[in-house]
Amino acid sequence: MFSSLISNVSLVLFGTDPFSVPFHPPPVDVYDEGVARSCKPLIERQKHGAGFVPQSSPSSSKTLEEWAHYPHPFRSFGQDAWTFDDADLPRALVELKMCAISNEIREKDRWWEKVNDETIRVKWKEDVKEHEAAETNVKWRLTEKMIDYVFQELEGYAAIRDPSTDIQLASFERIWRSDSLITPSLRNDLLAVSALLESSSPPDWHPGSDGKVLDLVHPSLYPIVYGRSSNKHLSNQFCWLPSDFSIAADGTATLVSPYINNIDAQTYPPPNGIITSLVQAAVPLWDRVLASLVTPLSPYRLKQEGESYVFTDHYENSVNSIACIWKDGEPPYPEVEDEAQYGQGPDKWYEAQDFPLRLPDAEDAYDGRLEAAVNRGLETMEKYGMTLKGKTIQVIVKMANIVLTPEKPEYGGGAWHVEGMENEHIVSTFIYYHDEENISKSTLSFRAATTQPFYHAQGDGYCMRTLYGLDRDDSCVQERGSVTTKQHRSIAFPNIYQHRVSPFTLIDPTKPGHRKIVALFLVDPTISIPSATQIPPQQEYLYEREESGGNARQNTAGAGGKLMSRQEAEEVRRRFMEERSVDAKTYEGEDSLFGLTFNMCEH
Repeated sequence: MFSSLISNVSLVLFGTDPFSVPFHPPPVDVYDEGVARSCKPLIERQKHGAGFVPQSSPSSSKTLEEWAHYPHPFRSFGQDAWTFDDADLPRALVELKMCAISNEIREKDRWWEKVNDETIRVKWKEDVKEHEAAETNVKWRLTEKMIDYVFQELEGYAAIRDPSTDIQLASFERIWRSDSLITPSLRNDLLAVSALLESSSPPDWHPGSDGKVLDLVHPSLYPIVYGRSSNKHLSNQFCWLPSDFSIAADGTATLVSPYINNIDAQTYPPPNGIITSLVQAAVPLWDRVLASLVTPLSPYRLKQEGESYVFTDHYENSVNSIACIWKDGEPPYPEVEDEAQYGQGPDKWYEAQDFPLRLPDAEDAYDGRLEAAVNRGLETMEKYGMTLKGKTIQVIVKMANIVLTPEKPEYGGGAWHVEGMENEHIVSTFIYYHDEENISKSTLSFRAATTQPFYHAQGDGYCMRTLYGLDRDDSCVQERGSVTTKQHRSIAFPNIYQHRVSPFTLIDPTKPGHRKIVALFLVDPTISIPSATQIPPQQEYLYEREESGGNARQNTAGAGGKLMSRQEAEEVRRRFMEERSVDAKTYEGEDSLFGLTFNMCEH
């Protein structure tokens, strides 16, 4: 059953992605009191509007303005960026493996019912034990207590799941999914709109996709075009153009802007109403994502028996941490006669000596911490009026098909990325997979940046590699699991998680196949950017159609007041994509916003 599970869950090491979270998970005894205090400026900004500046900041390292928004992947706080105040603490490799096994169980149909069937539960647990018994590296083998914890924690996941919408946590906290959120009638309407857009001539194959990605609605066509800026993650030329939607107190969505960019409102069935219904469906998922960004993640699943010290510019504090693997807290060092062998590779020397290790284990029993963390976030949203209900939100719309043929039978997968640039202030993405045919299983994978892990002795790389998979100068990045992407599934996640589509192929190589998606990008609701409410349509053909019908052109738009022909729009898209490709490459440098590395002190 678990043959597809990677036995050694490891950190992805790359140079791109430490990013801000309002505050790090504090010790359990201060877990509650820090929530409202830390997100107070964010609450005030959302209540008073995007122009509001709070009067106090919970941390002297951040400006008032920086504390007043949800975390974004492009936000920088100067030289002390990504301190323990800002990013998540890393999780041990074995805990990530526990999460991966739990996610695989929860990918099964009606898992929340089957797990209560004792026969099925016992069978699943035996399958996991058999899988772990085959693990050759004892350092990453789950103990019986860890396996028990995984199955106990399923009760928490079941309690979090909304039975009316199937909204539930996915591979990791902050990532949500549902397989029945979109009604059959709405899906049928969306399929009709897709068919209409697919019939457009000529087809708009995404540049660089080798004729496999068909753009139906893409925000890089007819974007906002404007002047210069010196911020390297702030576009100096372009910005995606969102539309405004009013969300009533009961969750009903209404399109406020006169149009949605790149969607012709005169087609039938009316696309704007269908997109508005999708926005309405996305709101409860987005509320859950946002709630997870104003409260800490749940505590570790592993016992925290060690003690480490956190030093920042603002405080010095002793916190619990996972115990050092060495029972005396210090790594053993070789005698003189072993120094030559040690110098050839410390890890090999340690393993050859077969030193006893104090490996982490799970807590004695699951205590409800997962649903407590989720509920605390939702309660905070309700208490301080931070829910999207009763607000006007800004959403950027994208529709695309991936089309495979016998001549082009394989999609190679995507690159790790976040959405947009700092201009768009995208805080969360919602994706709906409304149709697929004749394609193999595919997943959407996630990864996140963390702080540096606590380490327990100077230069103890073996301990850090064993616990976290991190070595000196490695990037502080961890996987957040993968979610299966399949027909009917909706997924929402924060933009501080990078994501990547895995490769897939045709099942029957003699027949064509496809996947169809709609993606909705939520602009930070505490920030307002130019939208379709202020900027008239820039598509030249729309005005030509009005003129042919005898209507006078009332507005022009675009750079210098000019409309864009299709040819001009495609040239803008080419420049747009070129600019963002260059920006993505800056993630990889040591001096980038996303380049925090693990630096073990040697002094």
